[in-house]
Amino acid sequence: MPHVFRIIDTISGLADTTIAGIADGDLLVYKVATSSWENEAAGAGYVPYVGAVANVNLGTFNLTTTGTVDASAHNITDKKVTVTTFTSAGINAAIDALGTEGGEVYIPEGDYDFGIAPTGIVIDYDNTIIRGAGKGTRLLNTCRFVYTTIVGVPAAGETITGDTTGFTATVVKVDLTNKIVWYHTLSNGANYNAAEVISWSGGADTTINGVVPTEPTEHAVDFSGKDYITITDLTVYGGRGADADRFLIVGTSSSNATIQNCNLLYGDEAAINVTGDFLKVQFNYIIGCNDEGVVCFGIDNADISHNYIEDCGIPTSNPAISVPQCNNVTVSDNVLKSNHIAIAVDAVATHVVITNNVVQTTASDGITVLGGSKYCTISNNNIYDVDSGSADIKLNAADYCTVIGNNLYGDGTSDIGIHLDESDYCTVTGNFSDNHDVAGIQEDADCQNNIIAGNNVQDGYVLNGATAETFDFGNSSLLSTGDVRIVSDSNQIELGNVAGGDMIIKYGGSSGLIDTSIVAASDLNIACGANKTLVLNNTVWDELPPTPITSAKLGSTAPTLTTFVSDIEQYTFDASNDYVIGATEITHRWKEGTTIHPHIHWATNGLELAAKGVKWQLSWCIGGPGGVFSAQTVSVIDVEIPGSTTDRTHFLNHFSPTVDGTGYKIDTYILWRLERIATAHINGEPAANPFGLAVGFHAEQETIGSRDITTK
Repeated sequence: MPHVFRIIDTISGLADTTIAGIADGDLLVYKVATSSWENEAAGAGYVPYVGAVANVNLGTFNLTTTGTVDASAHNITDKKVTVTTFTSAGINAAIDALGTEGGEVYIPEGDYDFGIAPTGIVIDYDNTIIRGAGKGTRLLNTCRFVYTTIVGVPAAGETITGDTTGFTATVVKVDLTNKIVWYHTLSNGANYNAAEVISWSGGADTTINGVVPTEPTEHAVDFSGKDYITITDLTVYGGRGADADRFLIVGTSSSNATIQNCNLLYGDEAAINVTGDFLKVQFNYIIGCNDEGVVCFGIDNADISHNYIEDCGIPTSNPAISVPQCNNVTVSDNVLKSNHIAIAVDAVATHVVITNNVVQTTASDGITVLGGSKYCTISNNNIYDVDSGSADIKLNAADYCTVIGNNLYGDGTSDIGIHLDESDYCTVTGNFSDNHDVAGIQEDADCQNNIIAGNNVQDGYVLNGATAETFDFGNSSLLSTGDVRIVSDSNQIELGNVAGGDMIIKYGGSSGLIDTSIVAASDLNIACGANKTLVLNNTVWDELPPTPITSAKLGSTAPTLTTFVSDIEQYTFDASNDYVIGATEITHRWKEGTTIHPHIHWATNGLELAAKGVKWQLSWCIGGPGGVFSAQTVSVIDVEIPGSTTDRTHFLNHFSPTVDGTGYKIDTYILWRLERIATAHINGEPAANPFGLAVGFHAEQETIGSRDITTK
């Protein structure tokens, strides 16, 4: 087969012999049979060149015998080579034909086999473009085997299963002419054997012919060490599950590379692995790779945008997009679905911007910034349904980062919206979070100097003792720190390590509640410390110890002991001179110096059709420890009994004037005398003398006791 090249420059510098009659645009033919170059355009009068084939200088080209350069493999026109042999070797030959100045290799639509002994595509020169015709240009760097017989026509996407070994895989293509099956997502491949009977999910069977199946041994496309490379408009299939650790596209130490508009499917390793600077990875469709969808290690200045990446990193717990040790990288406008982690920034990366991405249903965290990375921005991403026990956004040992304007929606299974751990001087603001059952935002105790403000957090905060932070509760309905949860929409504080708390402190709109019986009834202990007590800002009222008449000292003219109810007796008072005496101590709950209100409890004795009057008189004096008792004060109350009042009706009436407590302390005593005197009522006294039941004093309370034995 002759080697065909079109001359694009004048001939100069031929080492041995000049070829007559050659001009720009002429075809130069090298015939393998005669080892000679011939001018095809010169007709019968051509002059053959019989120099060394390995070193023929044609001005802008150095043609060598390296590689296969058959006419059926490619056509060259003005540094653009069109591949015509549907193999990886044919593509390599076209790349070789470009020469050191590079150019473009066009790969038409079709399926390109990598062979029984797989040959990867290697880009040899800088400034090279590899361009396909779109998704119909398919590079099949998959697993493959040759069969002997087949029943039916298995379709792409069908599952094949071994009869005894548990071998399974997914079909990419079946070549009925050459009896080849290409497949990926291999399982139990080590058990595959020559006696295997393979079943198709469609119902037909085939039998292997005894040849060991081929697995990818080379990267599908490798441009390592080459700069200014573009790979675009093609599909690459890998052999997922083959344990060959081969990338679909790899470029180490390569700068100014562009990978765009490619379908990268089912790689056994990462779809794209690049190191170097100035990288663009855009508008790619990446599915089902064992490891990362895109991994860029140590790159400065990269744009990873507008890619769709799904089902990557699941078997190896790797992210869809990984940018370790990178600087000045933008990861934007990607759709990342059902990957292990969506985006990971790690290993002291700096100035990475992650913005406008959609993240759905990860098997771990959504976006992570880890390992000493700094100055990163995570903004305007939509993240939802990360895995149980994970966070939508996680900062771990990541300082000086900004998390702003993200929409986060959990699946309600032990998940967190934003989690800060060992991260300092970060700003978290303007984010929306809902339906995370641990917290919308959680900041651990090993954080400091963070600003958390202006977030719309529907699922609450957990602040585990971080120091020196600036925090704004915002409109969150829940703040949780340790075993304390503040639930604003139900106006309560929950205490304890169980959902809902072991104890709550709650405000119900008009009154407060402390409930220690949420899980089980328990005591409420208040420890104020030595010489301290519980003090009420607003006082309440209580009764100083009352003195029942039955226990009072009877006067010289005593009231009469009379049956009250059945066997119960109480004293009745006439209106002349029946009286009793008693003493009341002011308790330690009293708010010192406040007014004390004396009163009487009494009851009617019989039923009167007309209204009647009963007048009581209380004489008293007051004195505190170490002080002098006051002069006697007389307080009276004249009470009307309405007509037809039921017998034994209980009355409570306060005396006037009251007891002025100014200057008096706890342990003060009130000495008193109670008697009934003539009423001024128009209808006079009741027929039967009323019962006197008890003398009491109402007083304001501000503590549950005194701080010391004798002092308040």
